[in-house]
Amino acid sequence: MHDGTALLERYRESRDPKIKQSLTLLHMALVKRVARGIPRPWIPGIDREDIISCGVIGLMEAIDSYDPAHGVRFEFYAAKRIRGAILDYLRRMDWVPRSVRQKARAIERASSAAEAARAAVVTAGATADSDTTAYTPQTAETSSNRRSRIQDIAAFLHSDVSTVYEWLQDIGRSICVSLDALASPTEADTDCTMYDFLRSPSGPDPADCFQESETEAILAEAVDSLPGREAAVIRAFFYDGLSMGEIADMLHVSESRVTRVRTKAITRLRGRMERLRAQIAV
Repeated sequence: MHDGTALLERYRESRDPKIKQSLTLLHMALVKRVARGIPRPWIPGIDREDIISCGVIGLMEAIDSYDPAHGVRFEFYAAKRIRGAILDYLRRMDWVPRSVRQKARAIERASSAAEAARAAVVTAGATADSDTTAYTPQTAETSSNRRSRIQDIAAFLHSDVSTVYEWLQDIGRSICVSLDALASPTEADTDCTMYDFLRSPSGPDPADCFQESETEAILAEAVDSLPGREAAVIRAFFYDGLSMGEIADMLHVSESRVTRVRTKAITRLRGRMERLRAQIAV
């Protein structure tokens, strides 16, 4: 400590860059301690090393501007400058409006308070008077419902449910996800990133693939519901690729008969697929 005070005095007199470097290295532990006290960065792409680097800049500014005549210890003064430099950097890098951050913190506090109140109600439920008039969150029958949780948050915020939903939408639009982040950070054996799940411009549309698979499933169910001969003709013609003559030989009927059976089966399939789609839509 005495060495640090002596170095500060020497630097104030000489402004020697080498002495400033020595002072910076001497107080790196202070920078790291202040950085640990800053909440985890809420901005994607900023890590602890970025915060420490900003803290070092704040420390160097403190070394340049410190005046012992004010009667403040250097460590206290430097800690304030380091913290200020870090917070200024985080605010500059944060593209989300401060009002949205304030809403997020308010909802987080209200949610924690509502959960604590709900836990207290559950714990004391067996012994509490049933006619209590004090505020309690939604009853156990509906507490698992999302709307009841929103109602609890709104009550703690002295607001209404629609306002809370609007806040949540604003917060949701401010969330960023890094494409380099692991898609499943809890799985130690996977190295897939979010980028790996993006659709390739030259590849098929996942929505189209899903719709196609759903259509195939509906069609297979409809074919299974056909009468035996009609189902056999449809499978042989569309699935096995047999010609009408080959199907006629297989079923020991005329080719014209196979044509009529196929036409009848296709008409029946169209009606059943429409009904199945309607049921799924409901």
